[in-house]
Amino acid sequence: MLLFIPMGIMGWKEGPLHLFEVFISAGSNTLSYLRIWALNLADFAIKFAFFSFGGLGGAIIGNLLVMILEGLIVFVQTLRLHWVEWFSKFYEGSGSSFAPYREPASWTV
Repeated sequence: MLLFIPMGIMGWKEGPLHLFEVFISAGSNTLSYLRIWALNLADFAIKFAFFSFGGLGGAIIGNLLVMILEGLIVFVQTLRLHWVEWFSKFYEGSGSSFAPYREPASWTV
């Protein structure tokens, strides 16, 4: 409920279409972050399978495999969230284009 009060105030100030956009984007962002939760459930299933079928040795190998896989998944998902979700909201790209420094050819030996 506390989340909807600021959204309602913003919608009243900006207009009803802005309020609709805020609710849609909040829902899509929540679903986007739920991907990480789903990957956590998949990792649990992999660990459970290794432990069930391999005993203690399978559990050790399974945990090592899942730790490597988890590190890769977390890196890729958070990178995607930053590029897709955050940069589309806050990055404007207004400014001067990058021009690398170049010395004139007469200055070089």
